[in-house]
Amino acid sequence: MQLYSNSFALVIGIDNYDIWPRLSQAIADAEMVASVLEGKGFEVILKKNLNGRDLETAFEDFFIDKGASPEARLFVWYAGHGHTVDGEGYLIPADGVFETDRSTFLKRSVSLRDFGKYSRLAQAKHVYTIFDSCFAGTIFNVARSSPPPAITRVTSEPVRQFLTSGDAGQTVSDDGTFARLFVESLEGKRRADLNADGYVTAEELGVFLTSSISNYTNNKQVPRYGKLRDPNFDRGDFVFIGRAESRQDREMIQKDTARQVGARSISTVDLTKLKPTHVSVGWETLSINKDSRGFPIKIKGKLFQSGIWAHAESRLIYSLSRRFDKFEANIGLSWHQWDCTGGDGAIFIVMGDGRPLYSSRVMNLSVPAEQISVDVSGVKELELVTKMRNGNLCDATVWADPRLIAKHAVMWFKRNGHFAKNEISESEVSNEYSKNQTEFHPRVQG
Repeated sequence: MQLYSNSFALVIGIDNYDIWPRLSQAIADAEMVASVLEGKGFEVILKKNLNGRDLETAFEDFFIDKGASPEARLFVWYAGHGHTVDGEGYLIPADGVFETDRSTFLKRSVSLRDFGKYSRLAQAKHVYTIFDSCFAGTIFNVARSSPPPAITRVTSEPVRQFLTSGDAGQTVSDDGTFARLFVESLEGKRRADLNADGYVTAEELGVFLTSSISNYTNNKQVPRYGKLRDPNFDRGDFVFIGRAESRQDREMIQKDTARQVGARSISTVDLTKLKPTHVSVGWETLSINKDSRGFPIKIKGKLFQSGIWAHAESRLIYSLSRRFDKFEANIGLSWHQWDCTGGDGAIFIVMGDGRPLYSSRVMNLSVPAEQISVDVSGVKELELVTKMRNGNLCDATVWADPRLIAKHAVMWFKRNGHFAKNEISESEVSNEYSKNQTEFHPRVQG
């Protein structure tokens, strides 16, 4: 699967303003961004200290000329002043004036509405623009955080996406932090690849940069991101290849992706083979693949080959390092030291990074095993929790046949600082993962 036929970038930095306060970092940031984009395979056009006429021409030429191919991707970086007037955002060129001279201000500045018009002129399917400026994003819908969808789907749909480093009325720091975080995200030095599939999308960058900058500035600077208010350009997602560390790595991943598309590849890890990082149980001790008496795992008469036996209330934590898509298991209560006939039951809860992902109904001895499937995409720390209702009589809980699933995965191991493919069978996955969790890198191919 070749994501794009060509990759073009227009990078603009403006420091030397005639009237507006001069900046010290915009050009340096632009040069840094241009460099990392070239390393990612982009053909980069770098522009500095543009006046109003040149700024407008640069946008028009870029979107029309470089956006002629539908299979290309276009990226724009603008570092300079931005301003909001009556709810409309404007880019301020080097010769821009203050809004008190309204006529000249409007003639020289580039409104976001006009910028949206230019972006529509491109035939390229994906266009992504980052404004290292502050103003209201009047041409795009502010996005809500959501799980990143499959790469194969988002690359097939058209989109015009935007990210600003601050909101209207906020002062954007001129210390290079925003640009540095963006660059480090593309270089794999930051956890911007939220679902750990080897790609960094504009949606993921929006989530990561908004959270990071807001935290660093105590919400004094809050980035905004979203898509063009146009039903023809709001369905896809701009994609960067993420974790690859060199051009050779990226080419290898792209070739393997092409070979894997359409092939069934599901890797499963038996959770009973992984050692939890935390264990707490309400009575007796944790038991793996047997109950507390040493008998096979059983839920209402049904036997299971594997399982985790833990009397409520219990809490088990596993480190997933964002490598899996699904957690599946059969849940229910087990017989233990004696044949129980009472008990008011227990509740099974699945947590991901402190967030509730699943909660069961009340399970008691009369309820048969219930199969669950929980989305754990992007989850770093998995918690399996059981809660008793009133008393702890007969509340021996079982997670039977528990497994972690990485769908459409290619197994990669880091060797000598680079990712290399390792052909291993699905039956070997759990052993490899158990031996060295930190070096196991399933690549979700969507």
